[in-house]
Amino acid sequence: MIKKWIVMAHRTAGSVLGAANSPCKQDGKVLKFDTQGAASAYKNNLTEGVRSANVFYTVEPDNETQLDN
Repeated sequence: MIKKWIVMAHRTAGSVLGAANSPCKQDGKVLKFDTQGAASAYKNNLTEGVRSANVFYTVEPDNETQLDN
């Protein structure tokens, strides 16, 4: 099984723009990680810079890459 991991950004309802969820992207493409540890490290790096209680990040499996070999 091929499995990739993504980092999701979540805005709470208290945000000025309202609640929303979106995968983290770079150059318009969803960032995908080969290991859960790599995704967690990226999430931790993002979390260090957050200055708002209205934003948080989670690591989730990428459902598009959970394929059987």
